[in-house]
Amino acid sequence: MPHVQLPQSDFQYLEKISFFQNYTSAQIIKLLHLFEIKKHNHHQTVFEEGEPAKYFYLIIDGYYKLSKYFHNFESGLLGENKKEIIISISRKNDFVGILLMTNPQSIYPVTMTSLGQSSVLQIPQQTYLTEWILNPDIVAHTQKFIYNRCQKFHFGLNLNHLSLEKKVIQFLSHFLIESSEALFLPITRKEIANLLGANCESVIRIMSSLEKKGIIKTKKGVIEIIYPPQLFELIQNKCF
Repeated sequence: MPHVQLPQSDFQYLEKISFFQNYTSAQIIKLLHLFEIKKHNHHQTVFEEGEPAKYFYLIIDGYYKLSKYFHNFESGLLGENKKEIIISISRKNDFVGILLMTNPQSIYPVTMTSLGQSSVLQIPQQTYLTEWILNPDIVAHTQKFIYNRCQKFHFGLNLNHLSLEKKVIQFLSHFLIESSEALFLPITRKEIANLLGANCESVIRIMSSLEKKGIIKTKKGVIEIIYPPQLFELIQNKCF
């Protein structure tokens, strides 16, 4: 893979990414040695479960779902029909696969698939081993960065004790942590039901109720949160 030489304008773009904001251009060059920017269309596979973990990723735009697949024995078509279990949704500024990089024999435990038009920085394992892990300051910064992202993730998705209606509302609000404006989520109601471990028809009824209240719009696999303040108001009124 060739080393990508970026003009100064691209470095200015990379410096705006949260993780790199406190690094100089020279430091970014080292941290991104042999990296590539990968752009993906809707439902495009980045890597599959079981593949050798040769790269880690930093999401710079859009959303990605992390899933596991199991044989659907109920279908009677072993090997032809698999059941998807969505583990999580990753978004801008999230790392994917970085914790696998210390082991040269690691494999990806999940499948990573884009949701809508999305893009990532693809950074090779060799760069991690030579430029990231050997620098204590970078290791500390990376751990702190991942910890803060995980805190937000678990705060937003620790939903087991909630009713399904509250789970759906809290799930949608999770994506508004960093944005209080109208937001497009390229995810279907079926995928939300999958992630929440809920019945799809029940999720559809709840989403339809939110749509009637003017909080969201749904069409063609996209959910638009058109009135975030009312979504936050629902959270407060329902005593989360």
